[in-house]
Amino acid sequence: MEKAFSWQNTSEKVELNADSLLLVKASSTEQHQQITQYVTKNGARYCVTAVHRKVISLVFTEKQLWLSFPEDVQYLCLSMHPLCEIMAFLDESQQVPGDNKDKEFFLNADITSYDELIYWFICCYLMGNARDDYPELLAHIRRQESYFLTSYLIKNRCSNEKINTLCQTYGLSYSYFRKISKRYLGSSAKTKMSEWRLAQTILDIIEDDSSITDIALKNGYSSSAHVCSTFKSVLGISPYAIRKMNGK
Repeated sequence: MEKAFSWQNTSEKVELNADSLLLVKASSTEQHQQITQYVTKNGARYCVTAVHRKVISLVFTEKQLWLSFPEDVQYLCLSMHPLCEIMAFLDESQQVPGDNKDKEFFLNADITSYDELIYWFICCYLMGNARDDYPELLAHIRRQESYFLTSYLIKNRCSNEKINTLCQTYGLSYSYFRKISKRYLGSSAKTKMSEWRLAQTILDIIEDDSSITDIALKNGYSSSAHVCSTFKSVLGISPYAIRKMNGK
């Protein structure tokens, strides 16, 4: 996701559906107002993500739409799924949004990558952004299958249940569960859960004074030897080395 965006220009119609997002870059405030009137008239919603030399808006919809823009307008079609994953983590952590509804939520910088878009999204969430259709964007994300799947897997990331059991509990066949996991998460459910479990373990080692064994067991590892083996194979260092680097 660190790769810089490659903006496009076209006078042809652009497809937008519930699984996708559209970033639109207007060359002026006047053009931005024309675009927002056009997209809302066609049943889409929008949020301003940045005001720099140009105005960038995030456009989303519940239904399939075909939108067309002037040739001097730049746009980019993106997947909704990374934001769904971030939203699931924010909800799981039970972060309480701030109450800054009267403040401006513009970042005085260009949005040039998905990482920067995610940064904008998280900042808006934590500050309680109520501008434009941002609250509707959150509601829209929480209705997506990728959000439900990610939330389910996050809650079970430390479980010792096999994937076969997890997909049955979720209500899908093993083959279809694997298919949507790859589609929404970019890898298998098992791989993603292992990554999340490892990340949580690292945070616990840094922030918690509990023993490595207790932290390992809490996060779904069978023993300290298991977590040490995982750390060395993935990170090249032991969990004890991470704790030592953190001064504990």
